[in-house]
Amino acid sequence: MGGIALGVATLIIALSVLNGYEKLVTKKLLQLDAHIQITGFGNKPLDNPNRVINQTHRLIKNELISMQPFVTKVGILGKKKMKEGVTLYGIQQNYFDSNKGFRVIKGNLFNPNSNQVVLGKSIANKLLAGVGDTLKLFAISNEADFFQNSTPIVENVVVSGIFESGMSKFDDSFALIDLNSLQNLFSMQGTVSGFEIKLSSLTKVDSLADLLQENLSYPAYVKTIYTNYKAIFTWIELQKKPIPIILALIILVAVFNIISTLLMIVIDKSEFIGTLRILGARQGQIVIVFLVQGIIIGVAGIVLGNLLALFLMKLQTTFNIITLPSTVYFVSEVPLYFQAWISLLVSAVTFGVTMLVSVLPSYIAAKIQPVTTLRFS
Repeated sequence: MGGIALGVATLIIALSVLNGYEKLVTKKLLQLDAHIQITGFGNKPLDNPNRVINQTHRLIKNELISMQPFVTKVGILGKKKMKEGVTLYGIQQNYFDSNKGFRVIKGNLFNPNSNQVVLGKSIANKLLAGVGDTLKLFAISNEADFFQNSTPIVENVVVSGIFESGMSKFDDSFALIDLNSLQNLFSMQGTVSGFEIKLSSLTKVDSLADLLQENLSYPAYVKTIYTNYKAIFTWIELQKKPIPIILALIILVAVFNIISTLLMIVIDKSEFIGTLRILGARQGQIVIVFLVQGIIIGVAGIVLGNLLALFLMKLQTTFNIITLPSTVYFVSEVPLYFQAWISLLVSAVTFGVTMLVSVLPSYIAAKIQPVTTLRFS
């Protein structure tokens, strides 16, 4: 019973983790990043953003929820002797209305047209920076022409808040800043690095991206969320491939547990079997006795396994006992998404295997000759 319970619990938890991981990562990506992103090819700025906005609204207005301009630059933030490279992300105040994944855990958002920044949690920890601290920003005005006409930028910025997204891409490197302030800092008035587009549904994301790419003029380059995070989605699909192997191993363990248990019972109870046969018990009745024994073991193991899985998952979701390195798994918590079909599938397969493997020991028990058992008793 214990062996079956452990196998059932392991499989339910494993399937729940894989199911939860896919849903959590997908949900976070959809909350944090654009469904479609329009940028300049080769990191070129978009010189006529109003034209891009008008064309996009004309082409996909029925599917469009929001379209946010952004400016992205790289720089170095320093506090005393500590320095960290960051991605400066210039956005508008209403950016957070359509990007719910950013959660300000300390302080507040930046004020419009200010030198305030909102740092990712990991960056803030590395710099030992808190709300209200003044940091030194170092950047190059023209990154594409670094060695010739680049003008160094040195500016003081104030930390207005610290955000946490749960995704290492953002928490480890992003510094959010007002769009106009970043444009002025890098002399980019009238230009943007690109646009983030949110759609009402992802079902047409690829076709809409192709439509935009065909109609927007150079240097506009259109990418979807599946293009930007191709490695993650491919990895998620890859995680599902070992499931049949895991299921087969769990079934194999269950088979050995049930067969060995019933065979031990047959050996131990051979005298009683012989006595029953002498008293008139037929082979079919002996088979039924051991089939019922196998079913009891299987059902008890299945019930205990389901209860154990639910208990361990509840323990994890409540106390977050096991954490993950977000730099590797993109999330810091173990995602568990339990669905009834997972439990039903595992239980049904286990019960079927229990019934199947109980037949062999039952058949062996029924074939025991009563004269033989009583002779050596």
